[in-house]
Parts: sequence; C-alpha cells; structure tokens
Amino acid sequence: MNRPGRGNRRKARKADAMTEVEITTLLSTLTETAKTLNKKSDSVNKLIDRFQETLREANVGVEVWPVTLETETWFEDDADGETRERGECGLEIGFAKNTAGEWVLASRFAYYCNEEYVNQYSFSHADAVTPLLQASRSTRIKALTHFAEIIKALTAEAAKAVKAIEQAEKFVTSPPPKPLTPEPSLSEIANSIIYNKNK
Repeated sequence: MNRPGRGNRRKARKADAMTEVEITTLLSTLTETAKTLNKKSDSVNKLIDRFQETLREANVGVEVWPVTLETETWFEDDADGETRERGECGLEIGFAKNTAGEWVLASRFAYYCNEEYVNQYSFSHADAVTPLLQASRSTRIKALTHFAEIIKALTAEAAKAVKAIEQAEKFVTSPPPKPLTPEPSLSEIANSIIYNKNK
C-alpha cells in the first residue's frame, strides 16, 4: 500500500491548519453578521409598523393579496386514496383584517385550483391570516421590497369600489323610465277612423 512521505504529511497538516483558520474566520464573520442582522431586525419591525399605520390612516377598507413570495405544487388525496395534483399553493403578502377585526399587513398560505390543467388557476381557500409583524424574520425582510405593490393594489381596488358606487348612484337617482304606451288594436284603429269621419 502506498503511503504519503514526510513531505506530503507536512503539506497535509499545513492544509488542515489553513482550513481551521479559515473556518474560524468564517465563524467570526458569521457571528458579527448575525449581530448586525439582529439589530436590523428591530428596524424591520419599525418599518412594517410605520407602513401599516400609514395604510390604516388612509382608511381604504379593502383587502388585497398582490404579492406571492413562493409557490409549490399542491397535492391532495382523492376519495380513492390516490394522491393527485390539484394546483398551486403559495405564501402571499397583503393587507387584510386579522381575527380582532384590525386592518394589518399580513401573510397567508393560499391554495389555487387548476382542475382543467390549462394553467388557469382559481382561488380555492387559504389558511388563517398571520399579521406580518408575527411572521418569520425571512418573510418580514422579503416583504419590505413589495410595499409599492401593496400600495398599487389598494389604489386599484379603491378605484374599482368608487366606480361601482358611482354606477349605483346613477341607477338609484335616475328618473324611472316612462311606461310604454300599448299599441292600439285593429278594432280601436277602425273605430277611430269611423269617429273622425262622422265629425
């Protein structure tokens, strides 16, 4: 059996020593980065809270879920115990009411059916709403980059609501249509002609 010579063993030990130094350096960097991240996490919550309060003050009063952070295939067992693909499910970020009836930035896991397998998904159901401030740190951080999308979605939904209200107002306030005058029968026309001749 071939064995490494002394020179090779010294090189191997040196390589091992270098690896230990590198690992120590990496761990030190990780520790410092983790400390910074923990400090920044406090500011993440402040940013979310401030944005949430701004949306509440706007008093839009509509629910939106414009952001999907991640998706996966949705499988479900059928009546025969066979597992089949139902569609997609994903983690969404939006603005909605929580269980206490307060409007909050929130996350939810939503499920969308693709029954006909034509890539036209329809909403099926969703898990309970989780306030964004109570979501995982990674979810909160990802959500920060999607605030503009939430504003745009709320604006669009508010505009739709305004249009629907205006259309309803026009319908309610417009005068009722005049009743249609029934067409005269043939006998009525004949009697009218005879009457006019006898004048």
